[in-house]
Amino acid sequence: MVSFNYSNWRILRGADYRWEWLTPDVRLSTTPSVTFSMMKSLGFNLARIPVDWKYLDTNSSTPSVWASVAANADANGVYCIWLFGGGDPTVMPRSITSQYSSAASFYSAWWSNGIIPGGKYAGTSLWDAEFQGLWKPLLQVVGSHPSTVGLGLWNEPSGLPNSGVFGDSLHTLHAYYEYETQRIRTISNIAVGFQVTSNGGGDSTTIPIVAPSPDLKPYYFEGHVYSYSSSTLSDWALGVSNVGALGYVGETQVLTLAFYQQLKSQGWSVSWFSWTCNGGTELLDTNCRPDSNAIQLSQEYSQVWG
Repeated sequence: MVSFNYSNWRILRGADYRWEWLTPDVRLSTTPSVTFSMMKSLGFNLARIPVDWKYLDTNSSTPSVWASVAANADANGVYCIWLFGGGDPTVMPRSITSQYSSAASFYSAWWSNGIIPGGKYAGTSLWDAEFQGLWKPLLQVVGSHPSTVGLGLWNEPSGLPNSGVFGDSLHTLHAYYEYETQRIRTISNIAVGFQVTSNGGGDSTTIPIVAPSPDLKPYYFEGHVYSYSSSTLSDWALGVSNVGALGYVGETQVLTLAFYQQLKSQGWSVSWFSWTCNGGTELLDTNCRPDSNAIQLSQEYSQVWG
């Protein structure tokens, strides 16, 4: 069971940690033993960790990697939100996507929770395959670690019917969130994260926030912010409050002190995008050392959260 006290959600601030053994299709970042001590020294206490279901499905060593990440986070007092780095069929296991002739046919089956016709998961519904194939093994490894605080469902969900802010997409997302959260609740009390539109929430759109049933709490809404708008954050905060959720900005590259002050006043947590050795808008330079963005972000976190 998760031991984190969710009344402390508002203290969490950190970065999106993208290491190749967690998400093999992204640029290399530093190893867990280096990353978490470096994050701690900068005053970060949260890591958003994308996990790759496709990679897990064919690599039996993946759970040991998760265990190493969780143990290093524990040792450095850094909390972890584990995110299904979804977005399109390319991140899904080939044992599933190979059963469909096109992305469109996969999406149609996925969002109706269709039965997988063949392969490893034959006869299983797609949403149950996600629980059985990703969330259950992940929680078996990291669920009891003190650092574990959240599971983020499909990142920036796409291919929705009538995709957009209103219409069938919201009903479909609600059904998906309800199903996965119910399954997760059979083994864990962890906070489950959800987004809203096919682009992760959008930067400036006022949105109706759909959430699982209240008896399935705790859960959190994740939005992505690449340009700061106080009115948008206020709108999101109202929607989050209306459904009794926690609030979280899971991706941002905003370096404005007022932005973080508003997040803290709303009781929201935040992660910068992203902790990779790329320079530019990332937090590490090409030598995998904190860059000017990391230093400024560390200073702003310190000013706001102490």
